[in-house]
Amino acid sequence: MPQATGIPAENRCNYYVEKKKRFCRMVVAAGKKVDGKHRKKNSVFERLQIDIQHLCLNKIPVLKEGKLPVVGIGKHLCGVATDLALRCLIETYAANCEERNEEPLAKRVKNDKTDTEINSLAKEGNEKNVPEKWTPVAGIVIALCCHHRCDWRHYVGKEYFRALGLGALEFHYFQRMSSWATCGMRKTSLDASNITTRRSDHQNDDSEEHEDGGYRIIDDSATSLPGLLTVEEKKKIGQLCKLLIDQGRIQYLQRKGFSPALQYYTDPLVSLENVLLTALPNHSSSPETTA
Repeated sequence: MPQATGIPAENRCNYYVEKKKRFCRMVVAAGKKVDGKHRKKNSVFERLQIDIQHLCLNKIPVLKEGKLPVVGIGKHLCGVATDLALRCLIETYAANCEERNEEPLAKRVKNDKTDTEINSLAKEGNEKNVPEKWTPVAGIVIALCCHHRCDWRHYVGKEYFRALGLGALEFHYFQRMSSWATCGMRKTSLDASNITTRRSDHQNDDSEEHEDGGYRIIDDSATSLPGLLTVEEKKKIGQLCKLLIDQGRIQYLQRKGFSPALQYYTDPLVSLENVLLTALPNHSSSPETTA
């Protein structure tokens, strides 16, 4: 059964995703048009010109009519865009569960009976005959970046922060310090304005994708507090701030019935923004319906 892939993508992300699939229905919510190379192939494309915070996947015809599972893929979703994308995807999941709870009693009993039969097959050792449980969101893959552009108003990990006794003010400080993680890419000097920096092709692509690039921000505190922290110390603190923010996202996904993970997907020499957030539905637990 073909899968629909809801992708807030940048540059060539949608192109390479499609190349890996024999057949793909793809919904691109953002990004540059690089899908012309496979328009004539056995794939379906639908480009949505909409802000991710206003996107409701349940109302997209190609997804609603086909009732296809969605895989959310994002290449370097800057800061708050990651949280908005997670809300967009998770609300699709929660909405489906709520819709099931509102089914007529007869239909609900029938579905419960089906679930019982599936569990019986599994207990008898007939795992191969057990149909895969359908979920609206089949998976999430997001390359994280630009934590300094996060926004407490949309951050999905508020409960995690509050459990640690932290709030909006502390989040603001961690958000600002997270930019220190890329200190190694911003070695400056008094005559920096007269120096022309040559970058490789992939670095140019990254700087074009990001507003502020993640690498362009010059931290004034580096010169205003000489000798207080070394570049390496600031870099380590920045990485810890990023991890703290991402841990809130991990807990959010866990509460919503997913099994999330953080992993490095490339060498820091290639990109300092090299952390990937992945999540799969956890069929053994039910997601919360509260936001």
